[in-house]
Amino acid sequence: TATGGINLNSLIAATFTDINTTGAGTITVTGSGNTIFTSVSSTDGNVDLSVDSGNLTATSVTAGGTGDVNLTTITSGNVILGSVTATDNDVTILSAGQINDNADDASADITAATASLTAATGIGVVNGSVDLSVPTVTLATTATGGINLNSLIAATFTDINTTGAG
Repeated sequence: TATGGINLNSLIAATFTDINTTGAGTITVTGSGNTIFTSVSSTDGNVDLSVDSGNLTATSVTAGGTGDVNLTTITSGNVILGSVTATDNDVTILSAGQINDNADDASADITAATASLTAATGIGVVNGSVDLSVPTVTLATTATGGINLNSLIAATFTDINTTGAG
């Protein structure tokens, strides 16, 4: 779309390919069941993706301009990261399960000015660490499962904690 946003709702597991705005506008997609986002991009606006009762796989997600990226799993499900970008802005991830890399590599899974990561059962515990090109990580927290982050650039970490066994 050239101007305005995109709002999609899927009631079953789905794969979303080539969702993009070429002008200002927020992209909001809610899904249910395992949902894959192979290419989601806003030119200037937030990208808000949420999945209920399934994994959220973000193969390529970009918020351009002043946009932030928000990824959320509700009830259950992991967030699986390929490349998530909000250059000069924020990436916030809330997972009912884990937050993991989609491959054991050293390519940036998150590129942003700041990142906040909250998971119930671990961060970077499958497929190697979550690789960050983020100068400020404001939060990385999990109840169990441990935290495995790899910073690819100089960074400040302000609140990293696990409240249970890891």
